Amino acid sequence: MSTLTAGASVLLFGRHRGTPITEVPTPYLEWLSAPERELYPDTRHAVTAELARRRAEAPETASTPASIDAALLIDEGVKALRRTFAGDAEAQRTIARVALALRAKLTPAATAPAWLDPPVTAAIPF
Repeated sequence: MSTLTAGASVLLFGRHRGTPITEVPTPYLEWLSAPERELYPDTRHAVTAELARRRAEAPETASTPASIDAALLIDEGVKALRRTFAGDAEAQRTIARVALALRAKLTPAATAPAWLDPPVTAAIPF
């Protein structure tokens, strides 16, 4: 079983399910490529190849290890908060908005997903 569609390199799992790998944000690909992540070989190859392509095109904008650590820290914090506030829909929306704002600080080119209304444009509310 593969986690990518044949030829099109579309992720079939996770936050970016159905997204062509060329459109997946770099911090997510870097997180996904970590050695501790269990991926099918074709998925790992596609992720690694896409990251290499991006670095070759714009080496000055490649993420630094510090931004990768920050992205992982954000993800872990979001998981903990979601578990803590599992039954509170408003808290879940706030967690999603704050996490998106923090990720946008790491990658300013990132855009808000269409499902997030209103888009995050203000400073982080804490």
